Amino acid sequence: MVNNINPHYPPIDFQSIPQFNHYPKDTPKDFKTNFLLVTSKNANAMTGEEGVRDIDEIFNRLSKKISIENPRMSSTGVIGYRLNIDKITSSFDKFDFSAKNSTNLAEAIMTTDSSFQKELAFEVKLEDGSSFNIAGVL
Repeated sequence: MVNNINPHYPPIDFQSIPQFNHYPKDTPKDFKTNFLLVTSKNANAMTGEEGVRDIDEIFNRLSKKISIENPRMSSTGVIGYRLNIDKITSSFDKFDFSAKNSTNLAEAIMTTDSSFQKELAFEVKLEDGSSFNIAGVL
């Protein structure tokens, strides 16, 4: 279970409808999810209500394969094109749902503005001896 999701947004006043619907800026402090789907080559931005329904349909199909709680989706790529639902959902059988390799993710979402994957991770140790991990991929 992924805990304490705290989304950070760029300092702009505009957010496309699919992203706003699935990533409201007022995410509750106790929000938890167990699944993040990341796609590249298609940002699903500026696709309106159809883009929202596409994300809902993808997660509906995914929920028939695995148990998901408050799934989130992040997409990077070309703006103005809807997601290819069938292409995405047909790949579910190829997913390794137990994978923990951030380098594969970072390489997969590299765009034309980068020549290397961007990832960072830390283990944070608390005074009481407990610890947690935090990571980011751009």
